[in-house]
Amino acid sequence: MRKMKPLVFLGIVSMSSSSFAGLRLDEPVVVNMAIREALGSIGSARNGADGVQFIGCSIEADSSTDPLIACFAKDETGTSVLCTSSSPRLVAAVQGITSLSFIDFQWDSDQSCTFVYVVNASFNPPLAP
Repeated sequence: MRKMKPLVFLGIVSMSSSSFAGLRLDEPVVVNMAIREALGSIGSARNGADGVQFIGCSIEADSSTDPLIACFAKDETGTSVLCTSSSPRLVAAVQGITSLSFIDFQWDSDQSCTFVYVVNASFNPPLAP
């Protein structure tokens, strides 16, 4: 499944410019415990009418330990998850998150993050006040 995500966005990018102009996607948070995956855009979560959903990642670091990320999400049904990792590759991915980010992350049975996918694009919804 991981190799499919870049192909989806490649397909979107390859659309003609007239059909791509002004594209806006609503990407509410989805937490799927069965396959250990959470995804959604920060803007859709923030702007959602339910007032429940959220998604994001944080980085914690100090001078004596490796950076540690925590990725977290809660969907509109109240299903929530938190995973952590000190993998340098995942830390690098999390450092790319902005308020225009779509985030997809996966975890293992120990609640360790195993995959982080970030897309920063104009079609992701911006934060509303």
